[in-house]
Amino acid sequence: MPVETAPKGLLLYGCLILLVALTGLCTIFASVVTAIQAWQEHAQAQWPQVTSNVGRCAMVRTSSGRRQMFYIRYRLIYAVGEEQNATNIYSRNVPSPEIWQYPPNQIAPFQ
Repeated sequence: MPVETAPKGLLLYGCLILLVALTGLCTIFASVVTAIQAWQEHAQAQWPQVTSNVGRCAMVRTSSGRRQMFYIRYRLIYAVGEEQNATNIYSRNVPSPEIWQYPPNQIAPFQ
């Protein structure tokens, strides 16, 4: 028995329908993400404006075995209305310049 193949026009038509469906789904996804980001920006615009001061700031040396590591620690003081707030903020660890690293000299922006 001979095996029949689908006409090329029907195959191209099916591929075109699939491409249009995927494009539509991507458009819907992009629209939803854009709407969510717009809502987040709108919510952040409603936050009160505050003034802050850096209370203490230091580059702290720590070590884990033979690796010398550094991080930045600082205390941020701010007021919202009549309420005075303070928080401690820590940066990520970076290796000492004496240790081989890639990319080189990662501590430069911290200094």
